[in-house]
Amino acid sequence: MDMDAMQWFDAECRLGTFRLHQPKAPTTAQALVRELEANGISRALVYHADAIGYDPMEGNQRLLAAIRGWPQLEPCWVVLPHHTGEMPPSDTVVRMMLDAGVSAARIFPRTFRVPFRVWALDALLSALAAHRIPLWVDFGHQGWSEEAIDFEGLYEIAQAFPELPIVLVRPNIGTERGLYPLMERCPQLYVETSYYTVHRGIERLSLVFGPQRILFGTGLPDRAPGPAITALSYSALAPSARSAIAGGNLTRLLSQVEAAHSEQPKPGGNDDHDTA
Repeated sequence: MDMDAMQWFDAECRLGTFRLHQPKAPTTAQALVRELEANGISRALVYHADAIGYDPMEGNQRLLAAIRGWPQLEPCWVVLPHHTGEMPPSDTVVRMMLDAGVSAARIFPRTFRVPFRVWALDALLSALAAHRIPLWVDFGHQGWSEEAIDFEGLYEIAQAFPELPIVLVRPNIGTERGLYPLMERCPQLYVETSYYTVHRGIERLSLVFGPQRILFGTGLPDRAPGPAITALSYSALAPSARSAIAGGNLTRLLSQVEAAHSEQPKPGGNDDHDTA
């Protein structure tokens, strides 16, 4: 398959200005779309810097306002459990998301000091799982040697909520020995590739677990998109696998949410959709 013919859908983008900002990095919807188009990326899933650096609900609303009129950008809301009153009850938040056309959620356990355990997140995770809304999990790790990923929490939550798609953000060269057994035991766990610098790591992940569990991401605006694009474009994968990772898998995940929404399943109920 011609690389130019692939539909690239970025799974790891942020709008707004965060505490560490690269000079000339895009912060507005217009600037981000311009950067994406310059790199051949047709769509991106985005969250707002203010949802992590200021207030999640306010940042989520600013996101919706910022991307209005930019169909290339799909919204992802930052979420918290309801206990402290910082967000409405989880069922209400999920209904607000679906009503606003938001099909993805993101959580920052380390940044917000939220225990990544079922006992702290059960209501939120139940509400998301009931509609198969995929949850991006960002432990805020940056360097390859930083041991920030809570593998025990990921395993516990994946086992407790098998219908909840979970996307681990920025796995890297230092995560392999925890990532592989976790993916083996948790078939609804996905990884995105913005910081996955393992030599031929994408090919091996695809060989062991299938390309359908890998999502292309750039890390914009913190990182330039070129390395992530190059890693996938020049991989030894079959064209169909490259195409799936570049955008097909993320498109499928979000389309499953729309199907679950139209059926309006009851919280905790089962349906016939395949999460893998």
